[in-house]
Amino acid sequence: MPTETIDISSAFWLFSAFSFILGCCIGSFMNVVVWRLPRGESLVHPPSHCPKCGHTIKPWENIPIISWLCLKARCSSCHLPISIKYPIGEAATGILFAFLWMRIFQRGLPLECIPGFFFLGGALLAAALIDAEHRFIPDEVTYSGLVFALAMAMILPMGRLVLLPTPNPHAGALIFTGVRAMLLNWHCDLAPHPLLAALLDCLLGAAMGYALLALFAWSARRIFGNVSKSFCKPVNATLTKEGIRLHNTFRSWEETLDADSDVLILHGTLPSSKAIAKITANAKGLSIDGQPHDWKATPKQEVKVVRLATTRDVIGCGDVKLLAMIGAFLGADATIYVLLTGSLLGLLYAVPSMLIRRKFIPSLPFGPFLAVAALLWMLFGNLAYLVLS
Repeated sequence: MPTETIDISSAFWLFSAFSFILGCCIGSFMNVVVWRLPRGESLVHPPSHCPKCGHTIKPWENIPIISWLCLKARCSSCHLPISIKYPIGEAATGILFAFLWMRIFQRGLPLECIPGFFFLGGALLAAALIDAEHRFIPDEVTYSGLVFALAMAMILPMGRLVLLPTPNPHAGALIFTGVRAMLLNWHCDLAPHPLLAALLDCLLGAAMGYALLALFAWSARRIFGNVSKSFCKPVNATLTKEGIRLHNTFRSWEETLDADSDVLILHGTLPSSKAIAKITANAKGLSIDGQPHDWKATPKQEVKVVRLATTRDVIGCGDVKLLAMIGAFLGADATIYVLLTGSLLGLLYAVPSMLIRRKFIPSLPFGPFLAVAALLWMLFGNLAYLVLS
């Protein structure tokens, strides 16, 4: 029996409660993802344990929210406090899943939409939390999302095609509608082939999301990414794993550079040579005229600097992959909306923050703003179209 003919209105609150409970369980796993992935740890081994004493958490100690309350927010072994962020993360995911289900029901969407919405919602939450704290988005999150979106397009194509409102293409499917019309002019009609249409929409969305933000990131790097300074006389500098000492002032790499991928570029002479060398360095190591050196092999490097520059990614590669994942789930039009809305949200956050702190904010993680914008699209669709129509 097609899912469209199933009357689930009488079980609305039952489905809502189930969505909340499922979200809390997924949120418990998201806590593991947010903690372990940035530290390069496995998600499956070792089993869940207390980070302070190593006590293996028993199944009855791992019930979302309830176990935290029953244990009175303390480990049953070492009795040290358990952070409140764990039940908050579980409850937040549960509330998110419940809202997603309610919007699916209110918009009259089929049940085939649920797996994609729930997976994307959990992935966005994990990406936003990791990026906010660690300033990067793990590939495990975005790549798994791309694979899952492609799988859902093949397994449940109608759950995707129902999101494409053909009577009003501006509501969220203008690009897909245009490509499909172009293919029709070439005598390639996708209407009888929902699987091919769903795959096209998925791949088109991923490609649009990647290309759109990659182009923006490349342009921003060329315009804003390089800051340089020259010295009239050579200045002594010392490079170490911890940072750089210049003008008898030490600055750590965290203070000097915004992200792990950024580097400090110095032009100057080394103690062993009078020729000008090009040295690039960050916390991972340094390179002298293209020859890489590890900090273990070269714990300290003295340089007489005549010019230095920092090169940084204004938009990180993780953000580019995140928008590609969002497009794979929501389509090409959504990537434009998410990018513009995410940029607006970032601006609305940055300006008041600078006014309150009375200092310039050098950079912000973009992932959380993209995640919020994507969730707004999932919950309400193209708000701009709804407001203007």
